[in-house]
Amino acid sequence: MADASIDKRELSSLYCIWAEMDGPFDQRIIPDPIQPKKGITKRYKGIWQKNGTWPGLNAVDRLDDVFAFQYQGQTMKKWLKENGFSTNGWKYGIWEKNITPFIAATNNTAKVTYFMDDVWEIFTAQQKGLFGKQKKDSWNPADVYISSLSSGEESSALKEIKKLANDTDELKPAIFVALINEYLRGLYHAGKVIGISLKAAKYPNIPHVEKRNIAYDSDFEPPNFGEATLTKPIHQYMAVGSEKKNMDFRGNSLKFEVDISMSGCKPLEYYWESKSPGLTGAPTTEMKDVVGTHDPLKNQLANARTGGIPKPVLEKLIKEYSGQKYDYKVPKQVVSTATRRAAFATHWAKFITDLKRDGGKLVKLDDFEIYEKDGQKVQPTAQSKSLSNSALYEYWVNTVLEIDAMTEKQVTNTYGWKKGKSFRANMRGKFRNLNTIKSMIDAKGNGKLGEYLVRAYYAASKMRFDIEELQAPFVKIQ
Repeated sequence: MADASIDKRELSSLYCIWAEMDGPFDQRIIPDPIQPKKGITKRYKGIWQKNGTWPGLNAVDRLDDVFAFQYQGQTMKKWLKENGFSTNGWKYGIWEKNITPFIAATNNTAKVTYFMDDVWEIFTAQQKGLFGKQKKDSWNPADVYISSLSSGEESSALKEIKKLANDTDELKPAIFVALINEYLRGLYHAGKVIGISLKAAKYPNIPHVEKRNIAYDSDFEPPNFGEATLTKPIHQYMAVGSEKKNMDFRGNSLKFEVDISMSGCKPLEYYWESKSPGLTGAPTTEMKDVVGTHDPLKNQLANARTGGIPKPVLEKLIKEYSGQKYDYKVPKQVVSTATRRAAFATHWAKFITDLKRDGGKLVKLDDFEIYEKDGQKVQPTAQSKSLSNSALYEYWVNTVLEIDAMTEKQVTNTYGWKKGKSFRANMRGKFRNLNTIKSMIDAKGNGKLGEYLVRAYYAASKMRFDIEELQAPFVKIQ
């Protein structure tokens, strides 16, 4: 399923959950952890037909996909039993996607539901607008859901929710969302409706279930955490040279890995990556959990991203912990004069100097180099080799601003490559990421780096960090 689209993956997972809980016995699976492909292709013929495909899917050939499908149904069934919920008799739904292929794959035997889709459609545009660009995933990241409500009970529940909508029509949009979340928590705890977020497994880590946002407001307690330890330093490439045969930046991501102690549960270990977002806006930032391998001394990154930090949340964190906006002193237009370029260079040279001093071993920013091509020879410019510290940073800033102001012909004549189409966006992304790094180093200096990074992780995972946040209850299989 290496080329399968996301909706087909989700339909496949939903089928695996149905087959284990409500499908015919001969459709259920005995996982084969040694030969996961063999285990899946032998037993799930209802979804993978004789030619090895399901409508819309290529041949099953990706180890981690096959491994996940073997265990998702068993994992969900075991979790339901452990939590006192029914392990059969469910109806099955998929968010905002066509469920017809799933129905056909079950030979029209599976019961289906559209309950959560119907709930989302009751939200007004203003209520949906609380979640970015009316993104359902920012409220409830579940991909599929199961319901044990009868059709009549679903109808009655939707009427109650619509009444809540009418009763709160003249109140702030957040009040309706908070009330709906509490209503859905009641359905969750009664074992009536459960949203399921599907995350790709990483072999050999058997998928497990984690609960999210299930505590009623009256029982809510914020997470209790310790300080953060960076297991890999905050790193961003700064070199400018041939990138795919263009004059552009070598790599456009800010990366690090962190370990945060958490009271009452295992440490929080994850990987952070902020990417250049374009000409405007905060960096696009995603996280992945750090998971195990066969070697107990080695870890690896999970296949699936934990989630992306909503940009308004990241902007708020940067401002809160550093006192400056995410785009402070980032040029908004081409800096066309040498005098203005020098002013920017003076600011950023001091900024980088202070950042490296205050960050110490937490920060890795080393390659402030500009490359050029002389014939077939690629080498750093003379200044890149001769300058150091603040003088080097000042030269680097001045030069990237100058390249941004040059025409393609000027860049080619000067450096030997044409200017990359994304040079301007990537340059601004570098400066914005420096502001992001400063907010983390400032947080560290105030003993709040753990708080900062836990808040960021919770936002990416759509988990409530405090009682005012509006994420709905769901469970995650990963």
